[in-house]
Amino acid sequence: MSFREYAGDKGITLCFLMMGIAGCSLFLWAGDVPWPLILLFAAFVTVMVFSWLLTGWVKTRKRLHQLKAMAGALPQTYLLGEMLPKPLGWIEREYFSVMEQVSHSAVTVAEAARQEKEEYCQYVEQWIHEIKTPLTAAGLILENGSDPVKLLRELKRAQELTQMILYYARLRSDGRSVKVSRFSGADLFHEAAAEEMLLLTEAGISLEVIGDCELHSDKKSVSFMVCQLLVNCAKYCKGSHVILSAGPKSLTVEDNGPGILSQEVKKVTLRGFVGSCGRAAGSNTGMGLYIVQQLCQQLNITLAIEAKEGKGTKISFFFP
Repeated sequence: MSFREYAGDKGITLCFLMMGIAGCSLFLWAGDVPWPLILLFAAFVTVMVFSWLLTGWVKTRKRLHQLKAMAGALPQTYLLGEMLPKPLGWIEREYFSVMEQVSHSAVTVAEAARQEKEEYCQYVEQWIHEIKTPLTAAGLILENGSDPVKLLRELKRAQELTQMILYYARLRSDGRSVKVSRFSGADLFHEAAAEEMLLLTEAGISLEVIGDCELHSDKKSVSFMVCQLLVNCAKYCKGSHVILSAGPKSLTVEDNGPGILSQEVKKVTLRGFVGSCGRAAGSNTGMGLYIVQQLCQQLNITLAIEAKEGKGTKISFFFP
C-alpha cells in the first residue's frame, strides 16, 4: 500500500480536518489575532495531521507486510485466520472476529474433506485386496476345470464387492444419482432373493415373503440394501429361516440366526466395524451396514435394528 493510497483511504477524515483548520483560522482572524500567528497555528496543526497520517501509514504498511509474509509461509492460506495478530482497535476487533469465524469454518470443512478423502482411499485400497481373493480363486477354478458352481460363487463375491464400492462412491455424489420411482415391496423382495439365491442356497437359508406395499424411492438403492442384508444372512446365519415382510411404507428382514451382542448393536453401522460374528466368519470389510445406513440417510429412510444374542436379528426400513 502506497502513502497516496493510504491518504486517499483517509480522504473524508482529512477533509474534515482541513475544514476544522480553516474554521479555526477564520475564528482567530475574527478575533483580531495577527496573521503570522494564525499561519503558524495552521502550519503546526497541518504538521501534526501529516505526522498522524504518516505514522498510521507506516504502522498499517508494516502490519500488511506481516500478514502477507504469514500467508506466504502457510501451506494453506485459509489457516491465516487462525494466526492473525492481535487487533489494535475496535474496528479491527470486529474484522478479526469475522475472519476468525470464516477461517474456523474453512478449516472445519477442509478437515472434513481431507478425512473423507483419506477414508475413501483407505477403502479403495482395502477393496483392491478384497477383490483379489475371488478373482484369484476364479482363475484357479478355470485352470483346474473344477465345479462351475464354485466359479459362480467366486464371481458372485466379486460382483458383490463391486456393487459395494459403486454405492460407496455414489454416497459422494450428494444424491445426484438418485432416481425415485414407484415399486412393489414384495416384487423387490423376490428380485433380491433371486439375485442372491446361489449364496442363500449354499448357506441353507430358507426364505419367506410376507405382505406387500407400494413404495416411492430409488429402487436400485433399496434393492442393493436388501441384497446386502441377504448376503449377511448367508454369511452369518447359515441354516436359518429369513422372513422378508412388507408393510405400510416399510420393509423388514428378520432372521433367527445367532443375533448380535447387545453392546455391538449400536456399532454395526459404524464405518469399518466388524462384530463378533464377522470376526468369526473371517474376511470382512465392515462396510456393508455402514453403506446401508448412509444410503438410508441419503434417501430419507429410517433404519431400525433390533437384535438379541442367540435369538436373531430384525432390520427394518421405514420410508417417508
